[in-house]
Amino acid sequence: MDILHGTVDILFFFGYSSSMYVSKKSFLFILYSLWLISHVFGAGLLVHKTGYFDIIYAKESEKSAALLAEYADRYAEEIASRLNKNILVRMPVYILSGAESLNGYFTFFPYPRIVVFDTVPDDGTLGNLSDSMLKVFYHELTHAISMIYFLPVLPLSFNEGAAVSYESLDGKQGRLNDPLFYHHLMQGKIDGCAPSWQEAAGQRDVYPGAFWGYLYGAGFADYLQKKYGMESYARYWHSSFFLFPQSKTKHIFGKPLKSLWSEFLTAIQPPPVIRLPVPFRELRKSGFMLIAANREGFVCYDFTQGDVRFYTADGGSEKLFTANRTLSHLNFSPDGERLLVTDTIQSLEGEKHRSAIFDMRTKRFLPDEYYSLRTAAFCDNGRICGVKIDGQFSHLVIADMQNAGTQDSLFSAGPGMPYTAIYDPVYAGEDSIAFIAANGINRDILFINKNTKHIQKLLLEKPLPAIRCLQTNSTDSGTLLTFSWAEKGMLYRAATYNPATNMLKVLKEDISGGVFYPVLLPQEHLHLPNTASPLDTVVSAPAAAVIRDSSSPMSPDIPAAENGTPDGLLVYTGVHAKYNTLCTVSERLFTEEKAALTDYTPDAMHVQSIAPKPELLSPKKYRYLSWMWRVFPLLYVTLPDDMTKANETGLALDIYGIDPTALLSLKAASIFYFKPFFYQIHANLSVNTKPVGFSFQIYDLNNHFRYRTVGGSVGAAFPIPTKNGYRHIAVNAGISAEAFSFFPKDYTVQKTLYGYALKDTVLSEQISFRYAYLRPFIALDTPFFAKSIAGIELQAGIKHGYHFESCSNAAVVQALVAAYMPVLPVTIQCSGYAGYNAYYVPEFGSYTFFNNPAFMGMNAYLPSMPEHLQSNTTISTSGGAINAGFAFDTECTILSYDIQTGSSWLPIFYNRLKISAGYKAVLNFLGNSAPPLTPYVYQSVYGRAAVTVSGSAKIGLEYAHPLKQRAIGKMKFLVSVDF
Repeated sequence: MDILHGTVDILFFFGYSSSMYVSKKSFLFILYSLWLISHVFGAGLLVHKTGYFDIIYAKESEKSAALLAEYADRYAEEIASRLNKNILVRMPVYILSGAESLNGYFTFFPYPRIVVFDTVPDDGTLGNLSDSMLKVFYHELTHAISMIYFLPVLPLSFNEGAAVSYESLDGKQGRLNDPLFYHHLMQGKIDGCAPSWQEAAGQRDVYPGAFWGYLYGAGFADYLQKKYGMESYARYWHSSFFLFPQSKTKHIFGKPLKSLWSEFLTAIQPPPVIRLPVPFRELRKSGFMLIAANREGFVCYDFTQGDVRFYTADGGSEKLFTANRTLSHLNFSPDGERLLVTDTIQSLEGEKHRSAIFDMRTKRFLPDEYYSLRTAAFCDNGRICGVKIDGQFSHLVIADMQNAGTQDSLFSAGPGMPYTAIYDPVYAGEDSIAFIAANGINRDILFINKNTKHIQKLLLEKPLPAIRCLQTNSTDSGTLLTFSWAEKGMLYRAATYNPATNMLKVLKEDISGGVFYPVLLPQEHLHLPNTASPLDTVVSAPAAAVIRDSSSPMSPDIPAAENGTPDGLLVYTGVHAKYNTLCTVSERLFTEEKAALTDYTPDAMHVQSIAPKPELLSPKKYRYLSWMWRVFPLLYVTLPDDMTKANETGLALDIYGIDPTALLSLKAASIFYFKPFFYQIHANLSVNTKPVGFSFQIYDLNNHFRYRTVGGSVGAAFPIPTKNGYRHIAVNAGISAEAFSFFPKDYTVQKTLYGYALKDTVLSEQISFRYAYLRPFIALDTPFFAKSIAGIELQAGIKHGYHFESCSNAAVVQALVAAYMPVLPVTIQCSGYAGYNAYYVPEFGSYTFFNNPAFMGMNAYLPSMPEHLQSNTTISTSGGAINAGFAFDTECTILSYDIQTGSSWLPIFYNRLKISAGYKAVLNFLGNSAPPLTPYVYQSVYGRAAVTVSGSAKIGLEYAHPLKQRAIGKMKFLVSVDF
């Protein structure tokens, strides 16, 4: 039995042989632990009960709770009516306060429950929400009601498609009402790579990830609802003999799923005329995004490599730094000498937005950092501004760089206010800050004087909807603002505005890939070729296949205007279906429109969001145990290792429980053996506190009718947060106390297994440390070796045990170093151990303590070599106290090929096939009387073939062959899950 974590608190068990007494003590211990933990941590939470929900929240989320208290029941009845279903269960809804990134989820397990993060979305595909708390809840509640039916095995795209389409039914909010969502749908068709229903079914593990499931799933759901009606569509979410996507679709609509999907893709209509993009000198298809410009050039982040590079207008570039994958914003100071970098990091308090300043002269980050500010920007050379989030409310704040703790609020937005969100504050000239004030996709650009707080609004003759990606540019004539915009049915376009001259220029043509994060290239550094602008090329939508291949190497050019003054040239990122590009567009294509700055006056009559009413709440103190008793039971039969021994068959019952906040979770696995009678129990209580989580285990185990283990353990896990997203540090510790009884071969003559006295008491403790620096690399232009990892991993661990009967000690110290090659697809692992009264057994892949494999147990870093367990060989054992061993394991990936398609039947998604071969060796020195250490050599070659499934699981086969005479290799099934 391998027990990784343990406790000495229940050592008193081992003075008794009575199982009933042990079980009673165990039960009381668990109850007391639950009561104590719930009392300590439950003091700050409240619960408000509605007709269908228990809304659980902290005091700081009171306003968000009030929104749900008013609308939750109404939404439940509305969704149930649309789906022709009944609301079957009462459900807890937990509002997680203090979050800085929006999320929410529904889960069945172990009972239906919803969690919503109390914050507002970044300006991505959820930036279309003006009532974000209510709409995120509506989305998750759609899951909760739609997916409760017999065997819900429809894939992710169907489930998320229903939720996204329902969140959009009001015609104002939701992703289906956002031009950005339709940009992606149209661009997939333009690029000629709109996916089949299987390709969009689930979780891709490379760009664009699960987004296709949401995008095409929602588009398909919307198509079916409009063509066949909501009542027909709702039949997807009812119990039926037809379980799987193809049969269920054919049963409901009378057409094959493939045919309906093709009709849906045909119905997607790109713009009738689309211009070819003009590539910047960086020609490869990659992950370009987040551009910011100064007077010398611009910076751009490539998420496939994780690098931020600085580009000059002539195409030259240099790497500035490696950024975290959570990078969300870049902004230059007005003088262009400093770059403000905003990302998200893990801290002891949880996830935090972090802003740091990169000095462009020294090419180093300055020591000062600023926290909990979104889209942070310089508002002059000495002060920064950003968006501070407080639940559902956003505040534009300003602070001195030397005293960032003192912040002045300039503008606020939230439910019941004229605007509900603030995005992209930027420097707009001396004493002025420009920012996007949003009500979903209805947005304005406001200007605020940072000293007087006087606010002006950019009044446009023709409103530009869904404004995004507001940027600031320093020019000879002052500050120039650039931004992106689109209406539904357009690809994203660009516009520029000069606050000094009130000149607004708008791009009114569609370019393949759209125009995102546009910035002005510095004119004084441009080289003017003598070629005509490729932007003279126009194609119609049916020629979309030509667009994909038409981007030939071209220098950025800047055509002359009629008066001889060159037009400006903007560089931007084009967002395609499977990649992004870096392109340019001339201002010659822009049209001047009238614009003016007018004084802004809040208009209460035009408030578009719902104001919270805290007076509706009638809260009570929340108690964690109020939902813990609603466990999920699983009853099944366990079969014996040897099918001839029918008496070893058991009846198993597992129960799973969790509180809605996920602070406490309980699993109790039990097996009832009839003859000889034995009731096996293994109870595990997890306490998911931060920064350290704990687990408590109590168990009374029958180990394959060979011996009994009674004991308990306490474990602690401390993932140490780092500011570098590629660096992972963790410390785990545990202590355990166990007692054993060993069964004779004739144990079947006994009525119970409790007659064998417990003895061989062992107290053990362990601690382990892990450090890893692992960088993922992604290739978007090939299915071969599209995803790889480079870096290093270090692990070290020690476990010590004390055997009371012999008054002896045993210990193992082990370590591992793993290198993941950055160029060659090779992994090399070197590991070793030193043991005192303990040694490694390669055939079993485990350690033996006190010369008994039943005692203690420890996860081994050395490779397991079960193929050396041959019928004509014996297992080497140690005859001395001192033992040591070393191991080498190298694996070379022969083939990595992206599949990225879903199953036609099951709700799983195949990501990639990986075939590899390797060599492993163990040199094991076992103690003997003479000589002191005897070396034993184990060598094997192996081959593996595995498929990555749904982004987290790996399923495959391994064949390993020992390198020794007359040996037979072994095949084994590989299954691993990485949560």
